[in-house]
Amino acid sequence: MVVTILHIFHQTLPSPAVSALSLEMWWPFTGAFSVAVFFLVSGYSLSVGYLGHGRRDTLCRLVAGRYFRLIIPVFAACALMSLFMNAGLILPAEARPDFLSGVFTFEPTLAHLLRFALFDVLFAYDLTQTYAPPLWTISYEFFGTLLVAAALLALGPPAARLPVWTALVLVLVVFLPWYALFAVGVVAAGLGAGSTRRLPGMAGLALLAAGVGIAAMGEERLGLIVLSSVLFFAGAVTSPGAARFFSNRFSRWLGEISFPIYLLHIPVTFAAGLPIYVRDPDSTVTALAAGCVALAASIVAAVLFIPVNTLAMTVARRFGRAMTTPLARPA
Repeated sequence: MVVTILHIFHQTLPSPAVSALSLEMWWPFTGAFSVAVFFLVSGYSLSVGYLGHGRRDTLCRLVAGRYFRLIIPVFAACALMSLFMNAGLILPAEARPDFLSGVFTFEPTLAHLLRFALFDVLFAYDLTQTYAPPLWTISYEFFGTLLVAAALLALGPPAARLPVWTALVLVLVVFLPWYALFAVGVVAAGLGAGSTRRLPGMAGLALLAAGVGIAAMGEERLGLIVLSSVLFFAGAVTSPGAARFFSNRFSRWLGEISFPIYLLHIPVTFAAGLPIYVRDPDSTVTALAAGCVALAASIVAAVLFIPVNTLAMTVARRFGRAMTTPLARPA
């Protein structure tokens, strides 16, 4: 939701008043920080099941089904944007502000949709050919899954080999910092974060505050973003009060729509908000009105998209089980 608000009100439909606030420097509107937390939580959720029972087939099913888990929602979102473009709902480049003229200029053919949504989004991502700029993270999610599975199979549980996992995290921070966050998530799951490890309230809040402070000054420095997200995550899962706050009903609902709204908010903003915005882009009132329309439409679209997301999870699980079931069965 934070990424959605930043993209709509600051980057896609900005107004002079909002731009003057420099939202990208205010936590929690630092987009890189939000993405970092997203990757860290992914590493946690991808590994926590395996670490609970140690069955290797769990990791094999996860890897086997991961393509479908990601690509089915991605393809649906790209198909929606292709529909918008072919229906003339996306303003041509010459009718948009200059800072938005570099995207959605390709010919939205079926061949282009199939190539981008089924292959390029993971293996050859190109901003000029994308159906939604935030899709740059999808390849990290895919290869981050492979990293999590490979590291767990090669190194074993983090609780038993913490020095080795610490070394892996440090190496990744230096050479592949985004992927380091997946490894940190695995370590957190292995050490029982959020279940058996609790810190006194003030200690947990101090970690949260440290994460916030570092994020606010580290937008352009990826190493600081990694550090800030780790501290914030640690505070969120080890402080009882913070854990309750981030686990309430509203938070769980946000979690349910988080992936759908992440995929859809840029296509919806271009279709629903931009036509309002271009009427008077120098007007703060017009820009805010356009942003509010875009945000409301994005939330509605995300809710309607939940069945697609659920279908992707179901297909991924079934495909993973099918691919990892022993071929030879007893008579």
